[in-house]
Amino acid sequence: MQKKINFAIFTLFMVVSIVGCSPTAPTTDTQDEPPSIPVEVVIVSKEKTGTGKNYTGSFTPIKDYTILPKFAGKLLTLSVEKGEEVKAGQILATLDTSDVEQQVKQAKAQLDSAKANYNQGLANHKTGITQAELNQQNAERNYNEAKKQADRMKNLKDSGAISTSEWEQAENALRQAESALKLAQEQLATAKGDAGLKAMEATVNQAQVAYETALRNLSDARITSPIDGEVAEINGDVGEMVSPSAPFIRVIDRAEMLFTFTVWEQDLLRLQKGMEVVIQVPSLQKKVNGTIRFIGITPVQNTKTYPVEVSVKNEDKLLSAGLTGEARLTIPGQEYLVVPNDALLEKEGKTYVYIVKGDEALLQEVTVETLDSARSIVKAGLKEGDRVVTKGKYSLSDKAKIKIVAGAGQ
Repeated sequence: MQKKINFAIFTLFMVVSIVGCSPTAPTTDTQDEPPSIPVEVVIVSKEKTGTGKNYTGSFTPIKDYTILPKFAGKLLTLSVEKGEEVKAGQILATLDTSDVEQQVKQAKAQLDSAKANYNQGLANHKTGITQAELNQQNAERNYNEAKKQADRMKNLKDSGAISTSEWEQAENALRQAESALKLAQEQLATAKGDAGLKAMEATVNQAQVAYETALRNLSDARITSPIDGEVAEINGDVGEMVSPSAPFIRVIDRAEMLFTFTVWEQDLLRLQKGMEVVIQVPSLQKKVNGTIRFIGITPVQNTKTYPVEVSVKNEDKLLSAGLTGEARLTIPGQEYLVVPNDALLEKEGKTYVYIVKGDEALLQEVTVETLDSARSIVKAGLKEGDRVVTKGKYSLSDKAKIKIVAGAGQ
């Protein structure tokens, strides 16, 4: 009996031991934990900005003229070819002037006629004044004599020496002489009036303008170069029609070129007119020197960059319009705390970064100022040595678990 009891206890002991040694099943908490998000990070550090910056730009001629014909006409001659060097005032082409020459003849005839009419009118005007003055003098003389006669006859009448009818005849003669004098005075005033003469003078002036315009058109038929330079474009050929509404010949002077590029607003005040600039021209495998001649006072539209113009001597004419180059500027800079633009996030008008703390990414608001296309200056929100996420940030949320796969701390 005792053996059976001992066997049962042994069996129970073995069962408990087997159960106690079995592996524990995994908990549901471990299965629900999200995986870490892979990210790349950089360390926020101080940099001396503005030293040895490169700016890409392009060359254009300072003197670049597109010539338009002054009037529409058929191209009669073309004296130059593209690429040919020309001098200021040199005739490049001529237009057919047959119509213009006819206009000149007509305008000259109208001018001559207007001048003849004016001269005749002026002569008549002078003659009329002279005749009216003579008539007035005669009328004044007749009036004075009639007045004397009337006064004498009145005295005789008063003394009874003559009859009343004789005195009345003298009085009527005086009234007639007075009327004749007034009429002569009015005619003289009319003769001196120059309204008609001024109208003829205006006609002469109009005809003169028309004639000069026709002569100018005749001169404008000769198309000349405004500068010393090279013919860059010709739009038209002999026999074709050209007009002021379409560019005809383009002449450029490559002796001095303009290299234009843009700078960020942080560098704007560090530039000065007259500053020397070295420009690398990759297509020519050479460097050229230039001088800043203009610094923009308004930004390029929709950007925070400002135009800068550099004049470059090009006496060997190796530089051409449209060539690109890279300006190297050595600008005294300042030391700033800098963050890569790749680390920045814009949300609801504010700027944020993800700061790495242990194995978490914490969302942090920052205040920055754009330095260039790759970097921004930190005004607030970060300190030197902070690690920020640059790649993978769009997959993160505040306090997300992360795994650094590249960059600082890897």
